[in-house]
Amino acid sequence: MEESLLNSISSARLQADAHPVSKAPLLNEQFLIVDDDQFSLEVLSMILLKMGVGRPWKARNGSEAQQILEYQGNIGIVFLDIFMPQQDGMEFVQLDSLRIQNPAVILMTGKKDHTLSHATKLAKAYGVNVVGSIWKPIRSADIEPIVKPYICSEA
Repeated sequence: MEESLLNSISSARLQADAHPVSKAPLLNEQFLIVDDDQFSLEVLSMILLKMGVGRPWKARNGSEAQQILEYQGNIGIVFLDIFMPQQDGMEFVQLDSLRIQNPAVILMTGKKDHTLSHATKLAKAYGVNVVGSIWKPIRSADIEPIVKPYICSEA
């Protein structure tokens, strides 16, 4: 189990290091995308790269995200899908490690109903720093206004 965890983290780290950052990342912190949908992971990753914030960490469920969060320690923004297999987004927001590190959290879902509203209220009740929410499919026009205030400007 522990060896598998270390391999997953090492693999994720190599993936994150494979692409150099073109601009300063968010306040010396990093991004984490948590989504079980590979297409959404890649689209959001490309949007963030185009914004100049570097290659984000990626997790396919809350369990993987928790491992990255605890290992990495300086995650500044978490894009969090609400519905995922294993540990979903709403289980993830209940973790002590998330509240201790207090990254900005952006909730995501493909369900076009009151899910985002309810999930935002619940996450805030758990003390999570929710700064936005978006519906899928992900569009850069939805991401940029939420993320831009957190990006370091070039000198």
